[in-house]
Amino acid sequence: MPVLSPILEAAPVRLPRLGNPDSGNLPPTQAPSGPPWFWYTLRMERARFERLVAEALEKIPDEIGAGMDNLDVVVDDWPTQSQMLGSGIEEGEYLLGLYEGLPLTERYDYSMVLPDKITLFQGAIEAVCSTDEEVVQEVRDTVIHEVAHHFGIDDERLREMGL
Repeated sequence: MPVLSPILEAAPVRLPRLGNPDSGNLPPTQAPSGPPWFWYTLRMERARFERLVAEALEKIPDEIGAGMDNLDVVVDDWPTQSQMLGSGIEEGEYLLGLYEGLPLTERYDYSMVLPDKITLFQGAIEAVCSTDEEVVQEVRDTVIHEVAHHFGIDDERLREMGL
């Protein structure tokens, strides 16, 4: 099972989880806490948000969780500029989560490497959600989406699957 970890490593594959904000439903701008292109104050305490991520990971069926290998899951406020580059994110969309690493389907002679990383972006997730219940659901959906990338499932196939 992956570990919720503050370790921040870089890796070669970047597959985005996209969200579309509900225009007019965003919280008011306060102090800059995100990237320069969007200022927003997080409304949920980090510890609570991380618990939601841990709960979403715990709900992954054992047979899938057992197959997850060398994977860290972290929470960050917003994606960095380098994470945004090449992600295919268009204006008006948010990067909610990001899998960085080598999917299980592409590993060969794989040892002595840093863990793959899934990052959930709390600010972006909160920006597309109006209620705490929506945040809980979006965290769950984003975790599932990014774990699927770890197993080598691309965005096109995830759309076909309704994820």
